[in-house]
Amino acid sequence: DTPKSHKTRVAAINPSLVAELREAIRGREDAADKPVWTRCNRYTDWKPAPLTGASAYKLIKRVARHAGLEVPDDGRSVSPHVMRATGASLAVAAGVPEHIAARQLGHSRVDTIRKHYLRLPVVEPLRAIGKVFE
Repeated sequence: DTPKSHKTRVAAINPSLVAELREAIRGREDAADKPVWTRCNRYTDWKPAPLTGASAYKLIKRVARHAGLEVPDDGRSVSPHVMRATGASLAVAAGVPEHIAARQLGHSRVDTIRKHYLRLPVVEPLRAIGKVFE
């Protein structure tokens, strides 16, 4: 499905992630047309179903806790939106022009990402975090 703008978006990903995604879908029939990750629980009658926004959010919080990150009860420090803002901030901190980062996020205006996404006062910590994923 497309985002609220109904525009298809393309995301740049690390080559090592490409390899991991290929491994995750290897051997699946019609893999290109099916979700990479699914959920399977009592709410889906124990059948695989696409991740919902809520299930993705819970999964991200669970992974953060497993990684040893402190997640407050409100969960606001670890969320898909925080990850999105971190990705944009890391890209800009690494030298990606802001207009390219804005386009990657699906925004036509640089002002939007400056206001809502870029956390540039924390560039050094973001660079340190980014090194973990290199």
